[in-house]
Amino acid sequence: STRDFMWRCLHQAYKIGGYWRNIPTYEHYAVCQHCNVDESMEHVLLECSAPGQEVLWRLAQKLWEMKGYQWPEMNLGRIFACSLADVKNEDGKSDQGANRFFRILISETAHQIWKSRCTRVIDRGNDPTRYATEAELHNKWLHCINSRLRTDALLTDTKKYGSRALNIRKVMNTWNGVLKDPENLPDIWVWQSGFLVGIPPLRPTGRNQ
Repeated sequence: STRDFMWRCLHQAYKIGGYWRNIPTYEHYAVCQHCNVDESMEHVLLECSAPGQEVLWRLAQKLWEMKGYQWPEMNLGRIFACSLADVKNEDGKSDQGANRFFRILISETAHQIWKSRCTRVIDRGNDPTRYATEAELHNKWLHCINSRLRTDALLTDTKKYGSRALNIRKVMNTWNGVLKDPENLPDIWVWQSGFLVGIPPLRPTGRNQ
């Protein structure tokens, strides 16, 4: 899960980079084979030039700016401290909906970057001919964000979850501003089906079409 990923990152629980340096026959795992530099979580999430992090952060930026706020410079501290974000609205007051959305957006995007790295390195053997296309990265990220949106809406069901249900207003404040065709949605859109964030999928081209 994304929560587990963030916990493991904070506690340096992933076997990455220097961990492999002194293990015979595994030394090559210490290096990013695409960039030919020592691999670290910072490199994976923010620096690697293999298809992945740049595409996904660009999507996250687009969705955040739809929320009406300026995209901050991303760094490792901001990623792992995203739950502490304190976004101010025009009145200088803390925007709780934006804070919650920022936490979801940053943590889910970071997790997707890590998963795309694992797919490239482990499942596809760092083979450049099998690197993920932009459409593949785009659509997997979009599916992840839309799934989180739908989960939020489902968790507002008080009949099913009782006192553990999410507050409807909290969920709406989190996602308002980033939904597709908001003018066509009812006031209480969480009770409907078919709502999505306002970034469309990409149609695959070439070998993955």
